[in-house]
Amino acid sequence: MQQNTIFQPADMAKLHAQSGLDQRPWTAQEFAQLCAAENSLLIEQDFGFALGRVIHTEVELLLLIVSQAQRKQGLGKTYLQLFEEAARQRGVKICFLEVGAENKAARALYQKSGYVEQGLRKAYYHKLNGSREDALVLAKTWA
Repeated sequence: MQQNTIFQPADMAKLHAQSGLDQRPWTAQEFAQLCAAENSLLIEQDFGFALGRVIHTEVELLLLIVSQAQRKQGLGKTYLQLFEEAARQRGVKICFLEVGAENKAARALYQKSGYVEQGLRKAYYHKLNGSREDALVLAKTWA
């Protein structure tokens, strides 16, 4: 179970809704359930968070959120590095994530950080306008 110190579930839901991702935002209840799980991994910083879940020697990065007002300052890279370090401290050997095929900024961050495309999930994300977006499945392995 992960203890929230900066963001409460309602704060996380609000930040996610304001992220500009053009996808259905997660609810406070969804964040509360994820954070309460024994296998959750939450990295909180002043302007965002990284949230995932650990299963044995794998971690799935579910969300990496940086406040829109604080973007383009390297915070996403910092939060990702903190998340990876916390995962490695738990014995994790590989990190998986999904990213919208149209999310060029996130894709660039993950590519620069050593993530490699593993697959494609067609029409995975439900966009706010009713259309669908493909998700790329990425992974990074640590030695």
